[in-house]
Amino acid sequence: MRRTVKIIKIVLLCLLGMAVLAFGVFMLSVDALFDDMRERTYYEYSFDIPDSENQLVIKEWFAFRSSGIEFYLKTDKKEKLLDSVTTNEYNDKDFAFVWSEDGRSVEVTYGFDRDIRKTITLTLE
Repeated sequence: MRRTVKIIKIVLLCLLGMAVLAFGVFMLSVDALFDDMRERTYYEYSFDIPDSENQLVIKEWFAFRSSGIEFYLKTDKKEKLLDSVTTNEYNDKDFAFVWSEDGRSVEVTYGFDRDIRKTITLTLE
């Protein structure tokens, strides 16, 4: 009788161990599947800054459930992040610029469709 109880305990522990192992493998495969959804796709646009050798670089990114725009100042092959916005909306790559007279700032208006327009002011220093 004692021997039967020991065998049943060992069998139950083995089954529990296999269930935990199977669950771990399942969770690793789910994590690998969702890892692809965290990848970002970038589109980059460069614009010359008037009266300057520098450029304003705009990088649009898209991921599974979100999107955004990053604004960079490119000087002598160095890029400095000026600002970033999360859009979470489809962007039609439509930008309008109003440069300041002293060349130290720019007002960027970007759109998602004909009705939604947003504006950000960037300091170019």
